[in-house]
Amino acid sequence: MCNPITDQVTIQTKPRVTNQTKSTRESIFDNIWPLPLPLVLVALPLLPKVLYVNRGYTVWFHLTSIVYFLTRSPFVRKVLLLMGTGICLGWYSAILHDVIAEGTFCHTLYRNMPNKHSILIKNYDDNTYVMLENDWSCVVAKVVAHVLDLAGHPGLLYGIYWCHQKAGGRLRDVASWDVIGAAWFLSRSWSMFHSYKNQGVAALWYYGHDIYDLSNLDCYRIAYVAEAIFFGVATWHRLYQDGREAVRLTLLDTRLSMLTKEDRDSPRLAHSESAVSTSSSMLSQS
Repeated sequence: MCNPITDQVTIQTKPRVTNQTKSTRESIFDNIWPLPLPLVLVALPLLPKVLYVNRGYTVWFHLTSIVYFLTRSPFVRKVLLLMGTGICLGWYSAILHDVIAEGTFCHTLYRNMPNKHSILIKNYDDNTYVMLENDWSCVVAKVVAHVLDLAGHPGLLYGIYWCHQKAGGRLRDVASWDVIGAAWFLSRSWSMFHSYKNQGVAALWYYGHDIYDLSNLDCYRIAYVAEAIFFGVATWHRLYQDGREAVRLTLLDTRLSMLTKEDRDSPRLAHSESAVSTSSSMLSQS
């Protein structure tokens, strides 16, 4: 009998990804990321000027966040927590001021959004504007503005805090002298840079219409006061913790010195040569 002839079909299968291949890929990724912090800092001036010149302090917060995600630096993460908290307090204090003083809700937000032309009609000659209220495109543009606002301010801050918690950090770890100093210096660097560029004087607090589209400059003052209060609270907390630590160390040293004195003054067993000789003779006689 003839054996049946069968067609041999070659099935090409995808190569299996072995554990060795995965480990090789992971090792290559580990060698690339995270990047060294000095390397990223040196590369920052190479960014296009449009990303940091005459841009809001929040944009600098976003750029610093990118530095953190590239380097995973714990120090940069702590600076971002202080930096972002100061920004949120200043920004929403300015919005609250507009509500109380001018009776406008989030008009400062709308005036500085990329989609502001869908929300308001502005007369650039006398800095007046008319808010569009009944247009659906205006409503959608306002919703988008608030979503971006929440994502770019408290949303990003919470993301940084989540990373801090995941890394085992606590809030009390943030308020150290080096972190407070770096966050405050970065904030004042933004002001000095833009005041010198736009006004020719390097001032610690920047006032001007070159960055934000504002009806008046009162929002700057409110934001700076809120930020200063926050840094003052952080500084007070650091002084308080340092004071507690100093008291604790002082009490510990006092207790150790008292224990040493008690140990020095406590009675000890007297060593008698005669007793030793007597016991030795008794043992030899037995």
